[in-house]
Amino acid sequence: MSLSLSAPTLTPEEEEKEIAAITTEEWDLISQDLYGVEEKKKEETGNSSSSRKPRRISNLEGARAAVDNEIRQIPPEDKTSYMEAMARCPSIVSLESNPISFLQSEGLQPANAAKRLVGYWKARQQLLGDQAFLPLTKDGAFKKHLNCLSSKVWQVLPEDNHGRAVMFYDEQRLEEKKLKKEDVLRCLWYGAHKILTRQPLQQQKDVVIIVDARSMYNVNSFHRKLEKKVVDLLSNILPLHIRAIHVCCTHHRSIMEFVCPMFKKMLKRRYRYRMVLHQADTTQETLASLEDYGFSPNSLPATLGGHLNGGSSSTTKTSNKSSAKDTASNTTTAIQHRSALAA
Repeated sequence: MSLSLSAPTLTPEEEEKEIAAITTEEWDLISQDLYGVEEKKKEETGNSSSSRKPRRISNLEGARAAVDNEIRQIPPEDKTSYMEAMARCPSIVSLESNPISFLQSEGLQPANAAKRLVGYWKARQQLLGDQAFLPLTKDGAFKKHLNCLSSKVWQVLPEDNHGRAVMFYDEQRLEEKKLKKEDVLRCLWYGAHKILTRQPLQQQKDVVIIVDARSMYNVNSFHRKLEKKVVDLLSNILPLHIRAIHVCCTHHRSIMEFVCPMFKKMLKRRYRYRMVLHQADTTQETLASLEDYGFSPNSLPATLGGHLNGGSSSTTKTSNKSSAKDTASNTTTAIQHRSALAA
């Protein structure tokens, strides 16, 4: 299906205006999220001198009560899926959509957390139907969707060098497996659930996204409606805190002229300047560029030059130092935007 070039895009003028409004403090936080600076400081000193406060909740019962109170204020017609879940599987609601996780993802704002939690159950029922009220396991809610899970279009990778969860979106598998939009979203949901259940409840669920879009060579290979839904789930529904988005792609002209502005428009302002384009001609260059942001070859799949899934790579950080520099010059980051405007 052809992609309409009239689709909404972020214009250069809009982007320039947004960048000019970003404060020095916000640029520092963006840099921390992109490079994991804050986590590295904590590792080395045992504490953080950053202005960002860790979002940890000491009074769990009080926090839950605050969100529950906000949920009661939402009209019944706007929370039908949540109410059905509470009636059919209250223990699953408590375990798999704990209000604490939603508070963390909404900056400890109970009203926003309540809205997100109710939206979570609406989206969960839309995506999984009656199976939404079963546990999110391969024997439960995903029992009928094992084929799409085996496609590994979304994968949970080992943590990055800063202890953050990593989700990998392999768009080439989307084409190879001829997956439906709903299948891709179910894979994303399953991966997100794995991350949410493996971290302590009080701990914010920090996640870094890697997208392998190197199979995208023209504007028609960009699945705008699907990507918009993916962005919506990550930004507004799932209780994850996205720190950075890394998109691996080629130097094809249409990527920069059409696809990138459309994708940026889909993103919230917060994420637009936490997105990095790793434009490279070879897998080795892509790997070298990712290493600059705290990704180890041992934690990346073979398709990106890493060692996972039986892959092997002779590329090291030292031997590819020059390649990393070359690739970095072709990488679009928020920091480069800032430098260009300051010049």
